[in-house]
Amino acid sequence: MPIIKSAKKRLKTSARQTEENRVHRTRARTSIKHIRELLDDGKTAEALAEFPQAQTYIDKAVKTNAMHANAAARQKARLSAALKAAGNKDKTPARVKNQTKQAAAKPAAKKPA
Repeated sequence: MPIIKSAKKRLKTSARQTEENRVHRTRARTSIKHIRELLDDGKTAEALAEFPQAQTYIDKAVKTNAMHANAAARQKARLSAALKAAGNKDKTPARVKNQTKQAAAKPAAKKPA
């Protein structure tokens, strides 16, 4: 246990911040899992309806420093890609489709003389 007064205060503050971060991080993770479960069950419309709320929870976690900004961006991008894939008939994310189209559109490389 801390002996110095400022260390005691820091211990209390740290505990309070840890609990606050846990709340935001858990809420964000739960919303992500919920959307993934809806997509697995084939409930795309419900997942689309939940997506804005999940984004809000993720952004709030970033704002309170409970989650790193890049990690949050990655999670939102993956959720978005999963929702787009679920909306398509062939279950392929749009990014993959565009890459294959660009690869097919490129002319063959010239051979050195």
